Amino acid sequence: MSTKNTNNKNIDAENLIKEGYKKGVLKATSSTNCPYTLTVEAYKDTLDPINLSDFFKESIPEKVWVKYSSLRMKNRCNNGRPVSINNIKKR
Repeated sequence: MSTKNTNNKNIDAENLIKEGYKKGVLKATSSTNCPYTLTVEAYKDTLDPINLSDFFKESIPEKVWVKYSSLRMKNRCNNGRPVSINNIKKR
């Protein structure tokens, strides 16, 4: 990767962080109730993104930039608290 591409990625990351995005990792689960979990790097918290299909119709990326809101609802899965994705971008 060239230095120019690396610098552009660093600038993009800085801009996304300033806009309130967090680094996240999506993982598929075997649960039908919560098919994906989201781990946010800054918090090491496992989340259940309830509206992920609103943003990705086909393949779900693993690494993402994400803005989300916590929800006050019953958990759909044992290992993640429910959140609503406000915006999400591939990393």
